[in-house]
Amino acid sequence: EGPVLVVGNGNSASQIALELYTTHAVTVSLRKTPRTLAQKSFGKSFYFWGELFGTHRIPPRSWLGKLLLQERDFVVGKELIRALERRQIAQKPGVVGTNGSEVLFADGTFATYSSVIWATGFSPDYSWIHIPNAFEKGRLKEREGVSVVPGLFFLGIRNQV
Repeated sequence: EGPVLVVGNGNSASQIALELYTTHAVTVSLRKTPRTLAQKSFGKSFYFWGELFGTHRIPPRSWLGKLLLQERDFVVGKELIRALERRQIAQKPGVVGTNGSEVLFADGTFATYSSVIWATGFSPDYSWIHIPNAFEKGRLKEREGVSVVPGLFFLGIRNQV
């Protein structure tokens, strides 16, 4: 019950906010306006076009793969932007602090929420892996999930081919 704050700029935050606003007063905390892509173009899904043109198979170490890895992710679908424009979902800037149910935003304002959902993505943490030569400057030494260390493999790496 009560107002909900969804913190995050990605697909998960967008989808959660869109599912909740029909039953709750929802606010999204966005550090930046999300980059969006239409879910359908020319009557076909974003995923159809990606499969057709092989965008999901671009090697991360190719010049195009490196360029794409530098870009921030995008939200598939424009529904969140539309809901914000129609004021069905409220928007606040990034969260800079909390105290119980009270949230402090980057613009200096405070608000209280019954629920706060953190959909802020993740950063890889490999600090628990202590294998010589597996890392260079904190980054995995791997190609397509295969480590330079014999017998060591990685799954779920962003843009892994």
